[in-house]
Amino acid sequence: MNLDNALNIDEFLSHAFDGNRYKDWKNVTVSINCECADIPVKVIKKPENKELCDKLVFFFHGAIDRKKRSLPVFEGNFLKNIDIEGALVISIADPTLNISDELGVTWYAGIKDLDLPVFLDYLFKKIIDEINPSKVLFSGGSIGGYPALAHAAKIKNSIVVLRNPILNIKNYFSGHIERYAKYGWSASNLNDIENYVVWDAADCYMKYKDNNVKIIYIQNPSDHHFWMQAVGFLQKINDLNKKDKEYILFISSHHTGYVGHRFPPNEWGRWVKAACEDDTNSVLGIADKYELLRKEDEKDRAYELKVVASEAGFEADEIAIQSKISNL
Repeated sequence: MNLDNALNIDEFLSHAFDGNRYKDWKNVTVSINCECADIPVKVIKKPENKELCDKLVFFFHGAIDRKKRSLPVFEGNFLKNIDIEGALVISIADPTLNISDELGVTWYAGIKDLDLPVFLDYLFKKIIDEINPSKVLFSGGSIGGYPALAHAAKIKNSIVVLRNPILNIKNYFSGHIERYAKYGWSASNLNDIENYVVWDAADCYMKYKDNNVKIIYIQNPSDHHFWMQAVGFLQKINDLNKKDKEYILFISSHHTGYVGHRFPPNEWGRWVKAACEDDTNSVLGIADKYELLRKEDEKDRAYELKVVASEAGFEADEIAIQSKISNL
């Protein structure tokens, strides 16, 4: 994978649309320079030109097993095969993981020498102002749910699609939290950094609830984080009034073959597509759009299976004929 350090935001948008700098843009990773931070990004999907872009989608990755994967890591590649008209999909990698090979997660929440959330807010605002899309959507699974919600909360009328999100840092595995404090902040305990980190992304949402951000929260009920994360989130938003709760849709569904902290990418992608294409501006409208897309996909799948079965039957007939010929 190629890595070009580092473009300013205008150069990045030129890379995203005109293709003059990078012909093979799907296989190129670049860094955007925001003041003193170089943020690795990758364009997952894009329209043919800037004028056709009316939707912006930002993706964030989850925890990384540093023994198995090298940095940077990008989420959202499953959207490449899902048609979303007019969507520019940008995947953001967490640059703070580079400070130590011992770190598998930093939640995009910043470290001692880099207030990453501030730079990401700046980056998103600049891109949104330049594109002026009709819809802005953030999405992340697991750890990636934290930055997705934290940054979406600050963008008025945006949408966030969360997949098995880890929103509360303190309700995660203690080893990861301790390493984050040690390597990210040179701190021996969480008390030393209590005032520097937003520990629960739901607090960001509550703080900016007047921005009318819509939340689609999709959750595997067999996820081992369910009780500490999903239930904790639901308890917190219970303090919202009835009107504010209308912006939140929580869906817990089981999918065969996906047990624990897993979720089928095609389902996640369908929710993102539904959120992009819904024209009702409501979470129930997004759910209706999702159901319509699901039925269409099932119909297409049934047709594909019918064709495959038909072709298989034809092949079986051919084999039978050849067998008879060979016995003559």
